[in-house]
Amino acid sequence: MNKLILTFIASAIYFLSYSQSFHKNALVFDAKLGIDVYNTKYYYQLKSTGQDTTTEDKAANRNFSFGLEYGVLDRLGVGVRAKFNRYFAGADEITGKEPYHTSLDYMATVNFHAVKNKVLDLALGFNIGGSKLNLVFNDISETEVYGSGLYFDLHLTPKIYIKRFAFQFDLGMPFVKYNNLTTNYVNFNNEVLAKWSGLGYNFGLGVAFRFLSPKESASSNTKATN
Repeated sequence: MNKLILTFIASAIYFLSYSQSFHKNALVFDAKLGIDVYNTKYYYQLKSTGQDTTTEDKAANRNFSFGLEYGVLDRLGVGVRAKFNRYFAGADEITGKEPYHTSLDYMATVNFHAVKNKVLDLALGFNIGGSKLNLVFNDISETEVYGSGLYFDLHLTPKIYIKRFAFQFDLGMPFVKYNNLTTNYVNFNNEVLAKWSGLGYNFGLGVAFRFLSPKESASSNTKATN
């Protein structure tokens, strides 16, 4: 009985060690839904006097993102990602219309796959790229605000695989910064320098699919030929 248990454990270890959820030349596509919550800082300065003010607040959005990652090494993957965000905002008190606050984050991805067996793929990494902001307030003045800037995040992403298909979870710390906000009012743009930044955390759920299989080594091919 003990020998049977030991044989089972050894077989399981061997099976998990040589069956990899991520590997060199793997191509993984994923799509996920998420929520970002930011602690924000809004800075503006009057160009004529140099007087400036900083206010702190919070902001949150719901988002959809998709990405593609390629295994350049057995544990190292690089790729690209796009994330579409819509911020939560209450209706304007006068018009009764809800604001339409959106942003688009586009980035390069680098992941280190610390744990990878047949079932579990645990990746640690970062995304870095740009972001475009579009705020439509739907107020009586029809105010609109635009911005472009930096997006960066650190993240931890475990995937649970069933053959090539996986469920994934995502925990991260995102940072976004827009250094020069502009509006649809020329006078504001000429007189005020405005900046907005956010640092917070995110949570996501999604699915993934791995397309390519590991390539056989030259030595394996030689043995097979012989």
